[in-house]
Amino acid sequence: MVSMIILLLIFLGSGSFLWLSVFGYILVLSVINRFRRPLTVRDISVCPEIAVVIPSLDEEDMILAKLADLRRTDYPHDRITIVVVDGGSSDRTTSLIRKEIGRGEPVQLISVNESIGRSNQIIHALGLLRQDIVVVTDVDSVLEPSCIRELVKMLEQDSRTAIIGATVKPNSALLEERIHWWILNYLWWLEGEVLSSAGVSGVCYACRREVVLKLAREARARNIRLPFATSAGGYRVRICLRAQVTELRVPQSPRELLQFRRRRGAAYLAELLSSENGRVSVSWRLARFMRLWHFRVMPKTGAVLMISSLVLLCTPFWSWPLLASALFIISALVVLFVSSASARDEYRVWKLIPASVRLLLLTFISMLTLNTRPQVRGLSGGGS
Repeated sequence: MVSMIILLLIFLGSGSFLWLSVFGYILVLSVINRFRRPLTVRDISVCPEIAVVIPSLDEEDMILAKLADLRRTDYPHDRITIVVVDGGSSDRTTSLIRKEIGRGEPVQLISVNESIGRSNQIIHALGLLRQDIVVVTDVDSVLEPSCIRELVKMLEQDSRTAIIGATVKPNSALLEERIHWWILNYLWWLEGEVLSSAGVSGVCYACRREVVLKLAREARARNIRLPFATSAGGYRVRICLRAQVTELRVPQSPRELLQFRRRRGAAYLAELLSSENGRVSVSWRLARFMRLWHFRVMPKTGAVLMISSLVLLCTPFWSWPLLASALFIISALVVLFVSSASARDEYRVWKLIPASVRLLLLTFISMLTLNTRPQVRGLSGGGS
């Protein structure tokens, strides 16, 4: 009997710990955001001149479609300078761009043949440009026509904001992948509004060139992503919910999702571990702590909860794991419906519940099998 009570206490402790780490964290951010003082914004009536930077490497199959994508933007075309930064392509990427330039397309080509990564390409481009505001977008993305305008507008309205990320929509039929991005976009938006330290996907974001360039150069030896360095430097990093971008190269099956999350998770964790700095803001320290907590503590807590649940199913306390499962599923559905109105329109609850359970299991497996001491190989770009 004593052993069963101890087992029950372990179950309750790990379950409470896990719920508070995920849903409790989101709840606290939501409450603070509800009652926080709105940011002071400036009235902007003129579209500033901007540069749009496209990092590329062996993208002959997509580069022309990306240039066509930018032609669909509703931002004044005479206020945009499009720059393709090539990292040493061995295919026809650069020749295709030069043909477009020869046809009169307003595109500039910068070659960085000794690039050590996507962020290296971006930093190199930032050092050559003169525009104060730069929008960075991946080749494998499709922007909503208003995306650039919304990013620039939000960036211009707050002088302390240095990076604004777009809301990512995956071009995937896999419901688990869509749910992942619904929740992640919402969580990043909350962290940006409350902690001024949002996670930002490299798929598309706008930044203040001088601020980001200065911070990135100072942090170059520490292998930090540009948003990490910006948040650590005391500037705001936020998400614009009105700026939407579709990512094309995304997982299309549960197996791809698991592999993708493990690979991205290891890279993300590597940069978190290398981003400590003694002069960073309190909000950045808190955001970094929570992200490391989610990567390093939650998987182990989840394993304890799962093992204790399986054992309890064979005891008189068999109903407790079922009640806990129901609590987690209901909490996940609440967050899901709050984070995306499209979930209410496109899918029914009986489709969302199994997909949410599958996503939780895949995320748990990917984080539990993640290399928690990954090797840092260099300054990498954004990502999910």
